[in-house]
Amino acid sequence: MAVKKLLSVFLSFILLLSFTGTLVQAEENTFMSVEKAIQVFKQQGKTKGTVEGYIVGYTQSPSKYTKDPAKFDDTNVAIADSPNETNPDKIMPVQLPKGDVRAAVNVKDHPENIGKKVSLTGTLELYFSSPGLKSVTAHKFQGEGQNRVSDVVASPGSGEVAKGTAVTLTTNTEGATIYYTLDGSNPTNKSVRYNGQIIVNENSVIKAIAEKEGLTSSAISTFSFIIVNNEPVRIHDIQG
Repeated sequence: MAVKKLLSVFLSFILLLSFTGTLVQAEENTFMSVEKAIQVFKQQGKTKGTVEGYIVGYTQSPSKYTKDPAKFDDTNVAIADSPNETNPDKIMPVQLPKGDVRAAVNVKDHPENIGKKVSLTGTLELYFSSPGLKSVTAHKFQGEGQNRVSDVVASPGSGEVAKGTAVTLTTNTEGATIYYTLDGSNPTNKSVRYNGQIIVNENSVIKAIAEKEGLTSSAISTFSFIIVNNEPVRIHDIQG
């Protein structure tokens, strides 16, 4: 009898763990409003999740946000539940990591993103002394989906490379055309059309966009390459 009771308690414990895990997983996959995300951070601290809100500006300093394009940089955005929100207590600063997320979401290169609704997946952390979102791994603008060309990806990606490295640009959208620039300007369908590997012989910044008739163009992808000196050290160089 004691064995059956013990087994029953054990099974109940396993079911409880399973149920709790399901709740946690569901919470991680649930979209949170900015207000909800702020509450979650205050109650639970550092937490992973997806926050949905409108881009209302750029974070200049703690509790100071701006919609002035002249003051924009590409390192962060500020989001809120209303596109017209001005109360700092209801605004969340979002750090944009280097890469596709920053290239697509930042307001320096895309001032037209102000007022757009976006979902951002990352970690709720203190940022600019306020509940914020950092380590963002994914983004999606409202209404974005199959009607938009996939972003351009580079191989190898940004970083240090040897002189003469061949960079390949691709997009997952079949039949899309890639255009790119090397002078720091934003690419359009009037820019150089990608027809093959780009050879990097000096420090370079490649900006690329993909287009296909009938679909919305991809976001601009930016890739930075720094040439490293891989020449072998000769004996007389060491001896002077």
